[in-house]
Amino acid sequence: MNSLRSDVHFWAVMTFMLLVLGNSLCAPAWADDHSLREKSQNPIGSLISVPFQNTTNFGVGALDNTQNVLLFQPVAPITLDPEWELIVRPITPLAYQPPLFNGDSHDFGLGDIQLQTYFVPKKVLPIPGGSMIWGIGPVAQFKTATDPRLGTGKWAAGAGLVGFFVVKPFTFGALVNNIWSFAGDDDRADVNLMTVQPFINLNLPKGWYLTSSPVMEFDWESNENTVPLGGGFGRIFKIGTQPVNAVIQAFGYADRPDGGPDWSLRIRWTEREKLFRKALFSSRVSFGGLSATNEQHLEQEYELAPLSDIRCFIRSRMSGACAPISS
Repeated sequence: MNSLRSDVHFWAVMTFMLLVLGNSLCAPAWADDHSLREKSQNPIGSLISVPFQNTTNFGVGALDNTQNVLLFQPVAPITLDPEWELIVRPITPLAYQPPLFNGDSHDFGLGDIQLQTYFVPKKVLPIPGGSMIWGIGPVAQFKTATDPRLGTGKWAAGAGLVGFFVVKPFTFGALVNNIWSFAGDDDRADVNLMTVQPFINLNLPKGWYLTSSPVMEFDWESNENTVPLGGGFGRIFKIGTQPVNAVIQAFGYADRPDGGPDWSLRIRWTEREKLFRKALFSSRVSFGGLSATNEQHLEQEYELAPLSDIRCFIRSRMSGACAPISS
């Protein structure tokens, strides 16, 4: 029965994967827009993005069941001044936890929400053969799980560091953070957890790329590590005028806790916002005082609708006293 259930989950995930792949095959690429692709691969890039990442873990627990974790990971850049941006990355998990042993129950619900923030200099640093950008900032994890098995039962905080490198045709880097618990349920174990996500992308023609971005965890309290190894492929394409980045990866495990998965399949779907919402997050945009030169620069840099139309749109929603937006 467990084998049959695993097969059903496997083929359901494979069917979804083929649908995503088929859509990306049929959709037009962004005409080899290397700049947009590099921005899409940059976890601290100055683009609003709306990623959904679904990870299906196979062979979990003594019953070899299937676990599923869906992450909603929007990214919002906020301009602080001419030299710095604040990148805000809330991560909201929705998890299905299967029975791990005979007599165990299953659970489904919200996990612990994590908020990552990075202060990022706008100046790109040159390196031999390419460029790099970095960010550093605080990380907080909130006790939001709807069931004890879906979270740590603790409030935690720490710090994170990220680096992103471009050496064409490669982009690569890593996100690293460590959090420590400071409050929560007394009967739950303390949290001292390091998360490391190295990533590398080999960019190919027509929006395709090969990729590997395993998420490694090092639990300093229990001395248990999770070290996946693997990779996959992705493509940036468009649906209408909306840029979309779809990625599929599979991972085995060099190290894992007792009862951890045999292997995992990860599907990530990211939409990049091109329209006026980037402008609304930028402190450089106001309802007056921007010169025509600055407006044109912002429109070109962020692929925005004209800022005059943006202000008109907002005014029309507030007072109705604005001319129609240009098409």
